[in-house]
Amino acid sequence: MEKTEKIELNRMGFEPEGKLLLKMAWPMILSMLMQAFYNVVDTYFVSQTADALYARSALSLAFPVQMLMLAFSIGTAVGMNSLISRRLGARRYEEANRAAANGMTLLILSSLCFALVGIFLSRPIMSLLSGDERVIELGTSYLFICCTFSMGTFVAVGIERIMTAQGKTLLTMTMQLTGAVSNIILDALWVPLWGVTGAAIATVVGQGIGMLLSIAIMAFGRHEVVVRLRDMKLQREAVRQIYSVGAPSIVMQAIGVVMLFGMDLILESLLPTVGVAVFGVYYKLQSVVFMPVFGLTNASMSIEGYNFGARNKKRLLKVLKLTIICTVCFMSVGMLMFQLIPDKLLGIFNATAAEVEVGVPALRIISLCFLVAAVCISLSTFFGAIGQGIRSMWISLIRQLVVLLPAAFILARLTGEVTAVWWAFPIAEVASLITASVMYIKTYRRSIQTLDEVRQA
Repeated sequence: MEKTEKIELNRMGFEPEGKLLLKMAWPMILSMLMQAFYNVVDTYFVSQTADALYARSALSLAFPVQMLMLAFSIGTAVGMNSLISRRLGARRYEEANRAAANGMTLLILSSLCFALVGIFLSRPIMSLLSGDERVIELGTSYLFICCTFSMGTFVAVGIERIMTAQGKTLLTMTMQLTGAVSNIILDALWVPLWGVTGAAIATVVGQGIGMLLSIAIMAFGRHEVVVRLRDMKLQREAVRQIYSVGAPSIVMQAIGVVMLFGMDLILESLLPTVGVAVFGVYYKLQSVVFMPVFGLTNASMSIEGYNFGARNKKRLLKVLKLTIICTVCFMSVGMLMFQLIPDKLLGIFNATAAEVEVGVPALRIISLCFLVAAVCISLSTFFGAIGQGIRSMWISLIRQLVVLLPAAFILARLTGEVTAVWWAFPIAEVASLITASVMYIKTYRRSIQTLDEVRQA
């Protein structure tokens, strides 16, 4: 059976690129789309409560901390995914097992750290971001539950990435869909009863269900990569390799958290509560567009990492090209929706007249950069796949801190208008595209150009 599993895995090295990418990507696209919908549903249900505006604002202010959790869980898992894929491509199977086990240990330790954040820092964080006592109260309850009981998401994300690295994206889809569907059902049951607190409980219970299924699949299925207890003791080289890609990914997403905090403060100074609520709703809506793109690029990362490990330049570059084309197509659909029906999208959340007035130009202006973002995401994933995650980090750093926040601050001070602030997003995305293009040219010359020559030698 072990031999059969290895032959099946090798399809990443010989199956036609387009067919392979589609076969691996569609389960991940579907599951990530469901993840996006459950984020939207979360906000949808709290928007039906008596405290709708305050609840939306509380969830918006809590969102950066949730993003930070995702930064550590996904970042560590991305590093693990990249290392496993490269080791499998190089036929170094024991090292792939150690990478998986060490990655799971790191994820468990990270979840314990966030439990401490939930217990001790939930109220101080909310008090820092808002002066409204009702918003602070709702946000504190939500953060406490989501952070303290975050083990489910950390473990599930890790096992999902182990499956993805082996090309088993159908299993990844099953795990993610189970957690997301559970969350949506529980939201419908508990939010009407307990409001924001019900939404938080639904989130962690849904994540816990996904974790239990993931553990069962890992423990009782036949897989080429095996997580063994004896391999879970941290080994310096495995940790270094995981975080050579994972740390830049964590920093990259943590940069996004700083950006969200900064934007919340800028918007709160211009239009308290309403500006922050609109920005939070925008982020939930844009996740419906971006999450399928991330699903596609997650699949492409495994294929790219495998073929980089196998030193197959032709396949590596073909997959990158196909990834860019597909992500641009996805983003085109999203951009058209944001341009043509922004009022209807906001109406999903029972937006007030003031929120619609601010939100319609926000959605139209920010979505202008979606096509550029597609190329940047594809190149950033490519850098991570070949073990150069530091380049991905720099792309994110330039986009969100070096350009976006300063541009938003300057526009806010010069105009005093919320609408002007949204133009910072297209400006920052163009800057990140220029940066990513220059980095790709340098990477190609130094690491990609001679791959086939070395392989043949």
